[in-house]
Amino acid sequence: MTTPTRTAAMTAPTRDTHANWTANNPIVPEGVLCITKDRNYAGSTEYFIGDGVNVYNNLMKFGVSPDSINAVTSIVERFSYIYPMNRNGIYRGKNLGVTVRSVNDMEAFLTEHEVGAGRFKNLFLGDYFKIEDGTYNLNWTIAGFDTRYLYGDTPMAAHHLVMLPKGALGTAPMNGTNTTAGGYAGSQMWTTTIPDRVSRLDSVLGTHLLTDRRWLSNAVDTNAVAAGLPTMMGAASAYDVYDVRATLLSEVELFGTKIFGSSGADVLDANQRLPLFNFINFRQVVNGTWLRDVVSTTRFARCTGYGLSAHGSAESASNLCLQILLG
Repeated sequence: MTTPTRTAAMTAPTRDTHANWTANNPIVPEGVLCITKDRNYAGSTEYFIGDGVNVYNNLMKFGVSPDSINAVTSIVERFSYIYPMNRNGIYRGKNLGVTVRSVNDMEAFLTEHEVGAGRFKNLFLGDYFKIEDGTYNLNWTIAGFDTRYLYGDTPMAAHHLVMLPKGALGTAPMNGTNTTAGGYAGSQMWTTTIPDRVSRLDSVLGTHLLTDRRWLSNAVDTNAVAAGLPTMMGAASAYDVYDVRATLLSEVELFGTKIFGSSGADVLDANQRLPLFNFINFRQVVNGTWLRDVVSTTRFARCTGYGLSAHGSAESASNLCLQILLG
């Protein structure tokens, strides 16, 4: 056997004895998977995953049982770091054990996980960490990776994490009176409530709380039949592009389809389901929330605490779940 040397390239599968590898004790190249069996390919199995640094004898070992899940996780994490893959197709849901209390904390987290480079090292859908904004201090979960990348009239050039709070950022009405006039962009929610939440997050996240360019509805035709609820009148009828640092979800981003929304003006760029919701339901994130879709002249879309798609009077209070981008 020729002693394996450290290399960044993948090598063809090699068969040799455990004793020989132990004696030579080579550095196993990063991403190379070693599987050991007895001579009859029966009995116990152990897995090793090379890191390009440690010698064979020092590599972490995983057995078939009860460590097989850990072995697979380690392999996935290692290969996804070396060979970037579509993170939007892998759910993990791990508590990352991190608390962000300052801009420096956020900077350190993003740097450690190579978010700026689009590598997202050891991050997966559903993973979460705590943001202490001084008021709500919630865990925030990863709902997607780069879902807004290159979107917008000024393309989003920053690689980013799409984040949702695991809980409500308080409760609030969409408007002070029972009307949807002005659409989402004209609502009290957009003009007053969301800026308040952004200011709290900004003190901790700084410029890592990214500004996105989003198309939001800003007018309602009171004479139009509500597309999602034909027994009512009123539909979002116009829109414009706005600077957005936090926003409510659309029905499409949550459910994957428009349900009670009155027109396409509310989902122009909020037109794809967040990857997280291909694996878990919204009730596992927060107990109901307002959504950004206009339903009629008096109602906006929402999701209930039972996980139902629904709508509510604009002047009534409901939980608030905001989507933000970190990068």
